[in-house]
Amino acid sequence: DVFLNDAGRQQAKQVAEELRRLGIADHVDAVVSSDLARASETADAIAAVCPRASRRTDAGLREFNFGELTGHLGSDALVQALRKEVYSAWKAGNLEKAFPHGESSAAVMRRGLGALQAAAALGRTVVVVSHGGCIKWCAIGMELALGSRGGNSCGASTPATDAGSTGAACGDSSDGTAAAVALAAATPQVMAGPRVQDLIHAPIRNCSCSTVLYDHARGEFRAERWFEDLGGKEKALDDSG
Repeated sequence: DVFLNDAGRQQAKQVAEELRRLGIADHVDAVVSSDLARASETADAIAAVCPRASRRTDAGLREFNFGELTGHLGSDALVQALRKEVYSAWKAGNLEKAFPHGESSAAVMRRGLGALQAAAALGRTVVVVSHGGCIKWCAIGMELALGSRGGNSCGASTPATDAGSTGAACGDSSDGTAAAVALAAATPQVMAGPRVQDLIHAPIRNCSCSTVLYDHARGEFRAERWFEDLGGKEKALDDSG
């Protein structure tokens, strides 16, 4: 596990202050985060300015587990070869393809969307703090499910932030999970579509914020915005500071 450094703690305080400045903090019913330290620390900073919020952690919001690639540089030959193999499978619609001893995007989508559903049950406004990879694949899951319904996006408000943003999916299925709808829709044509590609290639800066609505009656999520800086002044930084 990796803790926040000084820059990360400052970013967490900035996003907390922005939530307070925007008048959101007073209406937050719960703050939920990954149980990993950097997300948990960020969520604690946010919870400190939300006087009515309960505080929970959910391992379903953890970062993507890259297995054998963990700890290696992106420039390593092993990393490049395995990435090419796995990413090619995902592009072809096989989201069950996993990194050796790690996770598949389908697995991340299932646990991430399940955690978001559980968070949405905690109140009208819930802040969720997760990690870039988990958030991105939840976002892609939402787009896939949305496309399967022929819609444009599918309402309790769930602003979320990357510890270092949130995502969701839309739709239902025979087993009642949005992820199942998304995975069934993941054809090569859909994966190559501009909306999915935009999400795949979108940068996710530390403490960027996404807003997702949840329709309890239909069991559906709808994203209003992804990966935005709350302050609108590009204050969010990447890990380089």
